[in-house]
Amino acid sequence: MAYDYHFYVNYLPMTGFNAPLYKQADDNRYFATLNTNWTVSYWQRKGMPKEKIIVGLPTYGHSFTLTNSANHGVSAPASGFGSLGDKGFVSYPQACQFVEAEAATVFDRDSRVPYAFKNSEWVSYDDERSLAYKAEYVASGGYGGAMIWSLNLDDFKGECSNTGQNWFPLITKVKSVLEDDEL
Repeated sequence: MAYDYHFYVNYLPMTGFNAPLYKQADDNRYFATLNTNWTVSYWQRKGMPKEKIIVGLPTYGHSFTLTNSANHGVSAPASGFGSLGDKGFVSYPQACQFVEAEAATVFDRDSRVPYAFKNSEWVSYDDERSLAYKAEYVASGGYGGAMIWSLNLDDFKGECSNTGQNWFPLITKVKSVLEDDEL
């Protein structure tokens, strides 16, 4: 399970990534452990053969309500779940619709994941690019494979595509990267 690393909780009221691949440059101590690479490395250090490690990848994200809409970076103060989703739990189509509604988007190069914000709404989610990085990590690292949580949170209706023909874009991207013999 390489997701749910960060979501709104009242004892840690700040934004953060649901499923970062790597830590951010300024993460330290406990926060430096909240990423896929650290988790996978932990299991390997404990003796788990890497070919038995299956990395869980999300097709959803988490939303937050910013305390101050002018402070919209990672670790910005948050006052609660975002209005997007169900108690901050956001499907990929909901994240797409938020982005299409002119939300500002940022792709964090350190963590290899995007986030979006507009007014006081802040959303951490995965997209095709971030999942391609994660699938490549799994394939090139020689791990046992990837698991998706969950199928029904991907865009199964083609709502994120202008043509309406791109069903399950996240799962399709993971599959295509894992099947690529050129990695």
